[in-house]
Amino acid sequence: MVTTGQAHDSGVPAETEAKAQCGLESVEQAANAEPSSTDSMDSSVDLKATKATSSVPAEAEAKAQCGLESVEQAANAEPESKDSNDASADLKAKFAWTCRDCDRSCLPVRDESQCICGHRLREHRLKPLNQHISSEAMAPDQVADTQPSDKNPELQKLGSLPGNPSDSPSDSSSSSSPSRLSSCGLFQVVCGRAKCACESFFFIPAQGSWILRCRCKHKHVEHDPSSHRCTRPKCSCDKFDSPWVCNCNHPWAHHTQRTNVLTRQQILRQRMEDMASPAPEVNNVEALMRGLQA
Repeated sequence: MVTTGQAHDSGVPAETEAKAQCGLESVEQAANAEPSSTDSMDSSVDLKATKATSSVPAEAEAKAQCGLESVEQAANAEPESKDSNDASADLKAKFAWTCRDCDRSCLPVRDESQCICGHRLREHRLKPLNQHISSEAMAPDQVADTQPSDKNPELQKLGSLPGNPSDSPSDSSSSSSPSRLSSCGLFQVVCGRAKCACESFFFIPAQGSWILRCRCKHKHVEHDPSSHRCTRPKCSCDKFDSPWVCNCNHPWAHHTQRTNVLTRQQILRQRMEDMASPAPEVNNVEALMRGLQA
């Protein structure tokens, strides 16, 4: 029996090779076979004419003649499509920690930023709220247009209001619900570590060895990642809250975490624009003055 590589090297057609693989005849017999009668010659001519007018590949039709599969199945056979849960593979969540009073982005949220569950942002992943959605079904502007806005109450629910229960609406579907903290339209940013109950990324400001603590003086990792209640015994803290004041001279509770889902093309475009433009940290005089005043 001639192997597939040998058949290709000898110039044997794909149809002959497929028949040989089916065990009907060897490659040499299939290549050197001649019609035994005029009827067989006519049938071969008709078969060639059918192949010329059909868009079905010769190899697929030969497999169908061997009884392995139908012509349609052989022609339309494709690799298994990705599961709908992998629709977030081409998307990435971008976070902005902004002040609601001065409407500025105060602290950058990077891949190494801490979550209330104690894990980094890079250890979190996008989880579709609807298991049947796909990235191809969404236009890029629909994916990116998920940033909360104070003018739109529906989009405002997508942003997290950190800590202060008095500023949070009483509605369970609003931003006061931990399950909605980093929900961005069709996706939710959940922790990918095993046995972690974090349902959504909750940004905890940190700088060097300093990291934000709750008003109850306990660490963020001592709070439940889902309900944000303190887990220390005899502690009445029902939600993570901090008295810390940002460099913008506004309390921590006056800041909001906004989530924006971007495609890879949009992220690449932003990086190219950032490389072409001057460094924003150097030319942002207001931010430098705020840092000096702090």
